[in-house]
Amino acid sequence: MINRHHPLLPLTQPSRRLRLSRSSLYYEPGPKSETDLRRMGKIDQLQTAHPFAASKMLPDMLRFDGEKVGRKQVSTRMKKMRIEAL
Repeated sequence: MINRHHPLLPLTQPSRRLRLSRSSLYYEPGPKSETDLRRMGKIDQLQTAHPFAASKMLPDMLRFDGEKVGRKQVSTRMKKMRIEAL
């Protein structure tokens, strides 16, 4: 892979050769929050137990468990986890 910290190597040439944008070579993802990980775990458990539950049904199920979450938040987290309803 590309050593981003090498002093003599500019990232313009490797990014062109790999057909990537330079910003993607500089990007480092941040850590996930505890609440986000907990909610994703609950979404995974509910989705496993009820595979037909989609992003419209899961927020109601999460609210029953005491979570304050909206449909779009659930939809975004499901996309990150790459899970879908049947």
